[in-house]
Amino acid sequence: AAAAAAAAVTHTYAAATSQNGGGASTARIVSCNTSDEMLSEQTIPKLQASLEAIGLPVSGNKAKLVQRLRLHAEGELCKIEGQNPIYLKTGNLKKALASRGLSCDMRLQQRDELLAALITALRSEADSGGDKAANAANPGDDGSDNMASS
Repeated sequence: AAAAAAAAVTHTYAAATSQNGGGASTARIVSCNTSDEMLSEQTIPKLQASLEAIGLPVSGNKAKLVQRLRLHAEGELCKIEGQNPIYLKTGNLKKALASRGLSCDMRLQQRDELLAALITALRSEADSGGDKAANAANPGDDGSDNMASS
């Protein structure tokens, strides 16, 4: 259900504001429907513009660009501490993967593959009530209430 919801999300991104010669600033708006069909129909320059607008790498073939936009849309639905997982720094990405028992070896898998695994795990956690997510956010808390009785 969460995957279907993520596939139907439509995002509008404002690209970096640029100054024109007259001093007025203009912002380019990039609309990106993240359904597989809509993304596949986009040209590579349009996909790259959408990625650039949200601060993600624009390198790779069309399949990689589509995957990156899809990961971003899915990440918006399952954030870690209020942040889309796609923006995690490498060290924090590895910690998030390891805390969920997932492979975090970047020599064996590319970043986008690791992010896909993390997002899948986050969706599973959300579907099961988020117990793992709460424990990962508070590693010293085992979830029990240890109140001293008088």
